[in-house]
Amino acid sequence: MFRINKRIIIISIMLIVFVLVLSNLVNAAAQCEVDKIKQALRKMLYMFYTNPNSAPFSLTEVKDLLIFYLSIDPNAVTIDCSVLGSESNKAIFDIVEQGKNISDDIPKCIDGTQYGQCSGNRPKYCYAGAIYEKCETCGCPSNSFCGKSGKCESTSQNITCYKDLDCGTNQFIGNYYCSYDSVYKNMINYTCVSPGTANSRCAAVNGSVWLAYCDPTLNQVCADGQSTCQTNVADAAPTVAITVNPTAVAHGQVFNVTVTGTDDVGLSAIWWWAVDSTDTELNKAHWHSCYNAKYCSNSWLVSTNAIGTIKLGANSRDTSYPIAGEPHQASEGAGIAYATITVSGTTNVSNVSGGLPDLIISDFKSYTGTTNTYVTISATIKNIGGSVTVGNLCDSLYVESLNARGFCGAILGPGESRIIQSDYALPMPGTYKIRADTDYGLLVAEWNENNNVAWQTITVTSPYSADYVKANTDLTVTDIDVQLPTTSTGQTNIYVTTKNLGSLATGQYWVLTKVTNVDTGKITNVQRLAPVVQPGGTYSTHHGSVGIIEYGTYKVEAWVDHYSYIAESDENNNYLSKTVVYGTTNVTTTSPSNIRAGWGITNDNTKKSSLFFYAINFNYADPVPSAFRVYLKKPGESTFSLAAEFMDLSKPCGTIVPLTSGWIIYRRCSPIDSWKIDSSLLPTTSYPLGAYRFYLAAADASGKESASPEFEMYNLQPLTVQSPTSAQSPVVGNPTFQWSVSSGWPISTPSYSVSIYDDANFGEHLAVHRTSVNAPTSSTTASYVYDGPALDPAKKYVARIYGLYRAATTTICPSCDYISMDASTQTFWVLNQTATCSWTADGVCPSGCAVGSDADCCTQAGKYVLIANLTDVCQQACYSNGYTAGTTPCLGCSGTSDGACPNWCAAGSDADCCSNAGKCWRPGEGCYDTCANATNQTKTINVISPNGNENWHVNNTYNIQWASQNLPSGNNIGVQLMRGLAIEQILFVQLPNSQTNVAWTVPFNIPYNVVPSQYKIRVTYIPSSGIIEAQDTSDAAFNIVYP
Repeated sequence: MFRINKRIIIISIMLIVFVLVLSNLVNAAAQCEVDKIKQALRKMLYMFYTNPNSAPFSLTEVKDLLIFYLSIDPNAVTIDCSVLGSESNKAIFDIVEQGKNISDDIPKCIDGTQYGQCSGNRPKYCYAGAIYEKCETCGCPSNSFCGKSGKCESTSQNITCYKDLDCGTNQFIGNYYCSYDSVYKNMINYTCVSPGTANSRCAAVNGSVWLAYCDPTLNQVCADGQSTCQTNVADAAPTVAITVNPTAVAHGQVFNVTVTGTDDVGLSAIWWWAVDSTDTELNKAHWHSCYNAKYCSNSWLVSTNAIGTIKLGANSRDTSYPIAGEPHQASEGAGIAYATITVSGTTNVSNVSGGLPDLIISDFKSYTGTTNTYVTISATIKNIGGSVTVGNLCDSLYVESLNARGFCGAILGPGESRIIQSDYALPMPGTYKIRADTDYGLLVAEWNENNNVAWQTITVTSPYSADYVKANTDLTVTDIDVQLPTTSTGQTNIYVTTKNLGSLATGQYWVLTKVTNVDTGKITNVQRLAPVVQPGGTYSTHHGSVGIIEYGTYKVEAWVDHYSYIAESDENNNYLSKTVVYGTTNVTTTSPSNIRAGWGITNDNTKKSSLFFYAINFNYADPVPSAFRVYLKKPGESTFSLAAEFMDLSKPCGTIVPLTSGWIIYRRCSPIDSWKIDSSLLPTTSYPLGAYRFYLAAADASGKESASPEFEMYNLQPLTVQSPTSAQSPVVGNPTFQWSVSSGWPISTPSYSVSIYDDANFGEHLAVHRTSVNAPTSSTTASYVYDGPALDPAKKYVARIYGLYRAATTTICPSCDYISMDASTQTFWVLNQTATCSWTADGVCPSGCAVGSDADCCTQAGKYVLIANLTDVCQQACYSNGYTAGTTPCLGCSGTSDGACPNWCAAGSDADCCSNAGKCWRPGEGCYDTCANATNQTKTINVISPNGNENWHVNNTYNIQWASQNLPSGNNIGVQLMRGLAIEQILFVQLPNSQTNVAWTVPFNIPYNVVPSQYKIRVTYIPSSGIIEAQDTSDAAFNIVYP
């Protein structure tokens, strides 16, 4: 350590008194960091007073630097240090650089703090080798303030800071960097917001500080990492390289051209072209702007009609072009770079594509603008097929986090192309995925549908640091203007005004509006994309007819940048809300019209049986009422009762609104505006015979109803499928279907629907064959000889038959349905003419073998196979239950107690052998030493996800989850996608019983032209018996969302 003695103090005071105002300047101005000047002065003074003879500087240089330092404004962080010292006639900048290179030998305090610096433990300060408290210089920690003694005093209040120093010391951070021929460095500034209050908080903002300008006319250049301008050497020519991947393609196939350039100063552009090919498009220059980057690379996805080996050339150009005297293009230095691509095939495109069009993206590129977050994206759509595109061709461009933009209506002939282009203002600098699609609606039949999409990743930079952008960006919601309709059929218009409070222009940003009906709780959300807004500018987004469709009280809320794509200095001013009242009473309702009602039918894939429901279609003029009500009088009832009430009617078209009872309603807007109500799905036994009488009512908020006329439907005697049955199988040749004919039909020859299903796929729309048969009511039976596709003898089939007749329109019967439901379906199979029956258990029961002639047919029928070499006197055959000890026929091992323990059965395989051994038999579990050890617990499965209302997007991967209890070891878990009660797809089979989740990628082949919110996941446990012992399905439906 050292102490400055009285003589030194006197010398310093004298130097201060005789400070000279210096005005001599060198050619190029230089900025010095004040802290660097201070550090250099500290080291020079210490060395001068401790070892002056070894000091590499003179006393006059120390005097000049001390005088200059004492003249600096205490609030300055940088200062022009190009002036000359009056004593040494040397530039202050050079003296500082000399002091920076001196080793720092000044002793430190015991905690490692440098002399004259604040410790990390505020308010400690290192002075003359000792630690002191100096809060006026170093600040205080939270919940304390700087007292008059220089020490921090505690306070009982929760106060974070009293002044900026309490938050930290402003300082430079990071390394030096270049921007537009200038040297910059980032500085962090600490600010105490609302000082001395309970709301006080510390804010740290990074900003760029200009340090020096490097004048190219003086042969100066800026170099990253260097605090000063560097002397420029002769500018070398830029370099360029070109690669092609793959290097050989078939005619019309897409290939990738990549060009890479480098330059010591910076590149303005790279480009490539084909050399004298027969493809004029390929011969054109393909440019990519580099925006002063020293390393620049870009890839183009292209194809060509030319055949043979094609030579491609590439060049690059620096930012000094076209200044004379130095090379500024790669062609002026190492030369143009070349690559070749070999294209095989024929020039007759109709032969290549089979005469169909084939659309590709032949050139996909982006141009980053000079403003920090602007980007232009373009793609060339080309038809390399053999005919003109037919249909509505639509192409699109997409940028991650922003909306897709479509371009429709083009017709392209063979070899023709068009360019689609769009400008985007991105929310922030960063890396983004961009995509180009051609024929995204799949409306054009093509030779190849797998070459219509191209992806790229682009990086958008900014001249500002991310912290600087955040500090100077601030969006807020300033107003919500709700313009209510003046009539019951008018439209509500909502305008949300947002403002840019920052000093930088924004990128595009989202505005979300949420409307909540305070009376009913209904919520509607709509978002809009706002354009670029300049500093101080505003923009109003229009949200029309957002949920305000009936009288009541509404809360309207608005958020700007609700996804937080844009970093802001204040994230707490992005929200505004207001409450509005629409009218005083509800709109007068009208009654539903054009009612068309009938019976609906679907399948229960689990039970292989039919399910029926009421299907009611009708029209209703806007605005929608508060509720639709269905009133029903069943056979035998004397009065109408409320069957269903639907109140949540503001959903978009196609959205199913379910009730807990199983009834649903949804609105169809195309091709005409109409409504549909379906009742819950129930089996035949749930419907009494006779007339079902209905009427619909529309109700307003007060409950007042406007009712429709009444209408009827009729349920006749159920029919019985008499053949073929399981007992009659296998059926030889084409089966003849026979069923009973019910009475009560209003016509003499009603129509019957006959549907044949694969037993493994009993979905409503998955019939192997379906036909209609007219059967006269004069006969008690009807028949149909199968004439559909050949039936597989290795499969089982289910026959479903029902009768349906829709009567002519009358006043009370706008569309009366008469139905004869089926009492049950029938399972059957057909004979395999080449079947071989065997007593060797091979896991196959040929369809032509009887139960008593094949081992597997015997066991599959629930019976028992005995072999001839047992000690009991038994014949090799198939035996049923009913064995008595000491008699024949013989019986196999059984889990059911029948009073017999065959001598070939172990205690663990037969209930009676277990009991005879003094043990405890539990059905379905086995034999236990004592009943206390038997669990007899129920096997359960519980689906966790998806469990209702999730949005699962096509081509994304999600985790299907479930919980299970008491399942034995094995691989018996199956997962199915359900639509209604039918299996849409079998997703997984034979999963381990211990597994409780599985990843599923949503495929594209799921029907998309059906109403949403109708899919569920079912998980089943099916042991070797083939009977489902445990299962569970999602509690509610989830959405499968398409792009």
